Amino acid sequence: MTSPTRALSHAVLLLGATLMLLPFVWMISTSLKPPYELFTVPPTWRQEFLRRLQAKGVTVDPALYEQASAEIDRLLGNTVARLAFGDSTAKRRSVPDDTQLVHALQVLKQSASQKDLFIIAQREQANSSATAQR
Repeated sequence: MTSPTRALSHAVLLLGATLMLLPFVWMISTSLKPPYELFTVPPTWRQEFLRRLQAKGVTVDPALYEQASAEIDRLLGNTVARLAFGDSTAKRRSVPDDTQLVHALQVLKQSASQKDLFIIAQREQANSSATAQR
């Protein structure tokens, strides 16, 4: 083979190898991210949602809508996750926002047995009733 032909064939092979490795690199990078960072709602979706609400005759104050942008993004993201990947994915995405569930998981991690769990629950109940009496 001549030198230019050989260089071209190497370039084509290198391009092909790069294209074959991209999905693997993407898989590794997404596997290292927490679930809630895998998908974010672009601002254009929020704007489109507002446009569709207004097209249906729903009156929305733009200032209030902008203040609620984080909640709207969360709801849109969970809806997309539920439709695309199922209820379990939507629930996993919402776990960090559920303070009661996060607290329950922390309590479960502290206990080694059911007896420990009851002791922790009694201690927390005593603390909360003491706080309520103040």
